[in-house]
Order: sequence, then C-alpha cells, then structure tokens
Amino acid sequence: MTRAVGAMLVILGSSGAGVAAFRAAAARVRTLSSYAAMLGALRREIYPELATLEEALEAAVRADAAPDFARNVLCGIRARGGAEASGCWKDACAAAPREIRQILAELAPLLGQCSAEEQSRALEKAEQRIERLRDAAEDERRRSGRMYITFGVCGGVAAAVMLL
Repeated sequence: MTRAVGAMLVILGSSGAGVAAFRAAAARVRTLSSYAAMLGALRREIYPELATLEEALEAAVRADAAPDFARNVLCGIRARGGAEASGCWKDACAAAPREIRQILAELAPLLGQCSAEEQSRALEKAEQRIERLRDAAEDERRRSGRMYITFGVCGGVAAAVMLL
C-alpha cells in the first residue's frame, strides 16, 4: 500500500512539473502581449491624439496593458513633478522581462522629447519587435506545451515503475 501511494505521488509530482512548465510558457506569452498592448496604447494616445506621456500612460493603465510597468513610470513622473520622464522609463525597465528590457530602454530618450510622430514611429517599431517575440513564444508554447505535460506524466510513470 505504501509503495502504491508513493508511486502515485511520484506520478502526480512529475505531472505537476509538466503542467507548471506549460503554464510558465503561457504566462510568458501573456506578458509579452501585455507589453505590446501597452506600447500600442501609448502610440495611439500620443499620435494622433497628441496626449502627453502622462496621459498616454494613464490610458495604458486603464486598458490594463502592462499596468505595473505603466504605473511605475507614471508614479515616477508624478513624483518628479512631470520631469525626467526618460529616467522614470529607464527605472521601470529594470522590472520588465529580461528579453524586452533593451527594446523598452531604447524608447527612454525619445518619449516626451521628440515630436509626436517620431514617438509614434519608435513605439510602433518597438511594439512590432515585441509582437515578433510574442509570436515566437506562442509557437514555442504550442509546440512544446503538450510535450512538457506528456514528458511529465510519462516520466512519473517510468519513475513509479522503477520504484515498484
């Protein structure tokens, strides 16, 4: 009886590890989608609406697009009295996913400093780059997701058989 319970626990643990890997891949896709949506929201607010960066960030927060990042930048701008938007943006980049930090950091010197059209073009390019990363992550999740779960279950069964 004890061996059977142990075998079941091994199978469940291994299956759980597979499901966790699948969920991590799905979370990566959602995160990248959220950042792309934030950049899209900023782009639409800045040009043609001619909103300030602060107003555009408020719109991104309302749209629930990378709200933590947008809130961090917004709080930094407000704490500094509307100045140093590029510094606030760079500070928030440290908390962004590693794979897109550089893309976001490249926007820091442009936002709030260039014309609305230039900002819009830079935001659109960054959004497209993140969307390409998201598409690749989605392909990886789709391809590998079932494999993670299958290997988790099969690995657990194999370990259970070896233990019995």
